Amino acid sequence: MQHCRGQAQAAAWLSAQIRTGRVTHAYLLTGQHLLPLKEMGRAFAKALHCQNPIQGDSCDKCLNCLRFEHGNDPDYLEV
Repeated sequence: MQHCRGQAQAAAWLSAQIRTGRVTHAYLLTGQHLLPLKEMGRAFAKALHCQNPIQGDSCDKCLNCLRFEHGNDPDYLEV
């Protein structure tokens, strides 16, 4: 999962949630720097929608990953 400096622990924890199948109904990402949090949340959402996740990260090759990258994922809305 993509992460910025200082977010490695959070990114590893989120990846572990996907790998172990222990994803909950909601996550709240907070902090001072909005852009890195937005990127991490986006990477997490992409990995959740991925059809073939690799070690808790998205494969970047399946139909869902391609839709996500092109902004065509019907289950993802960024506000």
